[in-house]
Amino acid sequence: MHWYTLIPPVSEIPQEVPLEILLDRVTIYRRVAELGVQISEELASHDLCVMPVMNVGMFFSAALEREIHLPLIIKPIKASSYGDNTTSEGRVQGPCLDL
Repeated sequence: MHWYTLIPPVSEIPQEVPLEILLDRVTIYRRVAELGVQISEELASHDLCVMPVMNVGMFFSAALEREIHLPLIIKPIKASSYGDNTTSEGRVQGPCLDL
Protein backbone atom coordinates (compact mmCIF):
# COMPACT_ATOMS: atom_id res chain seq x y z
CA MET A 1 0.00 0.00 0.00
CA HIS A 2 1.31 3.45 -0.87
CA TRP A 3 1.13 6.40 1.53
CA TYR A 4 -1.23 8.32 -0.74
CA THR A 5 -3.93 5.67 -0.33
CA LEU A 6 -4.26 6.82 3.30
CA ILE A 7 -5.61 10.20 2.20
CA PRO A 8 -9.42 10.12 2.15
CA PRO A 9 -11.11 10.62 -1.19
CA VAL A 10 -12.52 14.08 -1.78
CA SER A 11 -16.04 12.59 -1.64
CA GLU A 12 -15.50 11.78 2.08
CA ILE A 13 -14.50 15.31 3.08
CA PRO A 14 -17.43 17.33 4.50
CA GLN A 15 -19.07 19.69 1.99
CA GLU A 16 -18.55 22.76 4.21
CA VAL A 17 -14.77 22.46 3.85
CA PRO A 18 -13.72 24.63 0.88
CA LEU A 19 -11.40 22.67 -1.38
CA GLU A 20 -9.26 23.47 -4.35
CA ILE A 21 -7.11 20.59 -5.53
CA LEU A 22 -3.80 22.00 -6.71
CA LEU A 23 -1.97 18.69 -7.17
CA ASP A 24 -3.60 15.28 -7.17
CA ARG A 25 -2.16 12.46 -5.09
CA VAL A 26 -0.60 10.64 -8.05
CA THR A 27 1.25 13.79 -9.15
CA ILE A 28 2.56 14.23 -5.60
CA TYR A 29 3.58 10.57 -5.37
CA ARG A 30 5.44 10.75 -8.67
CA ARG A 31 7.34 13.86 -7.57
CA VAL A 32 8.29 12.26 -4.25
CA ALA A 33 9.58 9.23 -6.20
CA GLU A 34 11.61 11.56 -8.45
CA LEU A 35 13.09 13.28 -5.40
CA GLY A 36 14.04 9.89 -3.95
CA VAL A 37 15.88 8.97 -7.15
CA GLN A 38 17.61 12.36 -7.27
CA ILE A 39 18.71 12.14 -3.64
CA SER A 40 19.93 8.56 -4.15
CA GLU A 41 22.01 9.58 -7.15
CA GLU A 42 23.40 12.89 -5.92
CA LEU A 43 24.15 11.86 -2.35
CA ALA A 44 25.32 8.29 -2.90
CA SER A 45 28.75 9.02 -1.40
CA HIS A 46 27.40 10.79 1.70
CA ASP A 47 26.06 9.67 5.06
CA LEU A 48 22.39 10.61 5.13
CA CYS A 49 20.41 11.76 8.13
CA VAL A 50 16.73 12.55 7.62
CA MET A 51 15.29 14.83 10.31
CA PRO A 52 11.52 15.08 9.89
CA VAL A 53 9.67 17.58 12.07
CA MET A 54 7.09 15.69 14.12
CA ASN A 55 4.23 15.00 13.80
CA VAL A 56 2.92 15.79 10.32
CA GLY A 57 6.37 15.87 8.70
CA MET A 58 6.65 12.16 9.44
CA PHE A 59 4.14 11.33 6.67
CA PHE A 60 6.11 13.08 3.93
CA SER A 61 9.38 11.84 5.36
CA ALA A 62 8.24 8.21 5.40
CA ALA A 63 7.13 8.41 1.76
CA LEU A 64 10.42 10.01 0.72
CA GLU A 65 12.53 7.57 2.76
CA ARG A 66 10.92 4.62 0.95
CA GLU A 67 12.11 6.12 -2.34
CA ILE A 68 15.71 6.70 -1.21
CA HIS A 69 17.77 3.61 -1.96
CA LEU A 70 20.68 4.38 0.35
CA PRO A 71 21.41 3.68 3.99
CA LEU A 72 20.12 6.51 6.14
CA ILE A 73 19.55 7.49 9.73
CA ILE A 74 16.21 8.93 10.83
CA LYS A 75 16.20 11.43 13.71
CA PRO A 76 12.78 13.00 14.19
CA ILE A 77 12.72 16.38 15.89
CA LYS A 78 9.90 18.21 17.62
CA ALA A 79 9.22 21.91 17.38
CA SER A 80 6.53 23.92 19.12
CA SER A 81 5.29 27.46 19.37
CA TYR A 82 3.39 26.62 22.58
CA GLY A 83 6.23 25.90 25.01
CA ASP A 84 4.64 25.14 28.38
CA ASN A 85 1.56 27.26 27.58
CA THR A 86 -1.79 26.38 26.04
CA THR A 87 -1.55 29.18 23.46
CA SER A 88 1.16 29.97 20.94
CA GLU A 89 3.87 32.42 21.91
CA GLY A 90 4.37 33.24 18.23
CA ARG A 91 7.95 31.89 18.18
CA VAL A 92 8.91 28.38 17.17
CA GLN A 93 10.96 26.60 19.79
CA GLY A 94 12.91 23.49 18.97
CA PRO A 95 15.94 21.51 19.96
CA CYS A 96 19.44 22.88 19.62
CA LEU A 97 21.00 20.79 16.90
CA ASP A 98 24.65 19.87 16.84
CA LEU A 99 25.16 18.96 13.20
